[in-house]
Amino acid sequence: MPVGRSFLVSVIYVGDAYFPSRPSEAHSVSKNRSNTSHVLDVLNRFPNPSDRTHVIHILRYMFPRQFNLHNVFTSTVDRKETIQPLKDYTLREHEIALQGGKGSFIPKRLKGKTFDLVQRMMRLHKRCSYHALIEYYCPVWVLFLFSYLPFARVAC
Repeated sequence: MPVGRSFLVSVIYVGDAYFPSRPSEAHSVSKNRSNTSHVLDVLNRFPNPSDRTHVIHILRYMFPRQFNLHNVFTSTVDRKETIQPLKDYTLREHEIALQGGKGSFIPKRLKGKTFDLVQRMMRLHKRCSYHALIEYYCPVWVLFLFSYLPFARVAC
């Protein structure tokens, strides 16, 4: 890169594909839900932080390049699969299965602190009450007798 010139780098944000959805509310809501957000979220599909294969599977989603999976940095997009500028990475179970499924191989740079941080993230995700956070930080206000009163959310 020449010195003194500025280069524009385009960063494409693909919606909320990288942000986890709320944990499955099996204890508070009926298990029969019409939406599929709980299926798409890898943290809800592999919830056990003490299971090594669950942690490795989540590492594959977070660091696909380390596991030789399709990634946004080095791979090209097949225009037969999508018309979007980037491939959708929310479900990559088929790609992981083609590569060898749930093996126990971990690249050297992901061992140690990274592995421990992912385990901690899984534990915190499981304990976090996302519904309570939404109620606290984004309350629904209802106009009642010319004054605003907080109103609890029924479902988010």
